[in-house]
Formats: sequence, C-alpha cells, structure tokens
Amino acid sequence: MKIRKHVDIDVDEVRSAMKKTKSRAEFQRLQAILLRATRPDFDVEDISETVCLAVSTVWRIHSKYLASEELYIVNETRGGRRNCNFTEAEEAELLKPFFTKAAKSGVMTISEIKTAYEQKLGREVQRSVIYRMLERHGWRKIVPAKTHPKSDPEAQSTFKKTSKHQ
Repeated sequence: MKIRKHVDIDVDEVRSAMKKTKSRAEFQRLQAILLRATRPDFDVEDISETVCLAVSTVWRIHSKYLASEELYIVNETRGGRRNCNFTEAEEAELLKPFFTKAAKSGVMTISEIKTAYEQKLGREVQRSVIYRMLERHGWRKIVPAKTHPKSDPEAQSTFKKTSKHQ
C-alpha cells in the first residue's frame, strides 16, 4: 500500500535527532519518518521491514507526525502511571509524617496510612494501593505476626507435654 500524502519533512532535523538519540526504539521511529521523506518509492511495508517495526506501528508514527509535525512524538513510550490518584511528590508528602514516626518508633501500620490516603483522596481504596505506594517510595517490609490469631497457647503446651516425640 503506497503512502498517499506527501509532507515536507525537515530531513536535517530528523537526522540531527537520530544522532542525539539514546534508545533503539526512538532511532527506529526516526528512521521510519526519514525513510518516508527520502524514499518516495518505499511503501509502508518496505519501511516496516527496513526499520523492523510492525506496519501498524509505522502507520501510527506517520499519522502522529503528520498531525503535529513535531519530532517529540518519537519519544513517546508505552507504560506509565496513567490512572494514579496522586503524583509521586504528593505521595511522598503524604508519607513523610509516617516515615518520621516509623524512624522513631520502628513501627508503621498500613491502616493508619490507608486512612490518611482515603481522607486526602475522598474515597476508599484497596490495601494493595497502599502497599504499591510504599514500594514505589522504597519502603517494603512486611513483618509477619508473631503468633497465629487463633492459636491456643494452653493447647500447645499440653501437646508438648503429652507428645510421644521428645
């Protein structure tokens, strides 16, 4: 399938961006734009094969470039925190009093942090949200309970005394 629309692409700008790039993915995206400008005989399949990207990816790169005519689109990456409740700076500010308290006493409970988080957010969240936030900020220490909540110390001592294995 041939590319129908011709756009004036600043080849020098693309080439200078290719020299400055640090990642392979960014270089491939720039190559796709450059090949469109310099090789009018190449169709999308040829460009895709040359730069080792999927045809749909080449179409997406070209359409984004045509829409904006800016090279910043090649720096776009997938992933990231798109559905976050707070920025990392706001999370750090929320956790600051808890970290100072934990440094003094050595204890920090998730329920207190969860309550403060929910008050600031204005709705309830799962405990996993809090654990992930703590992990993002370098705090990941879950201490197991010393005894099982349903344990019976009397039955344990009786078992130790009456057990055949001593």
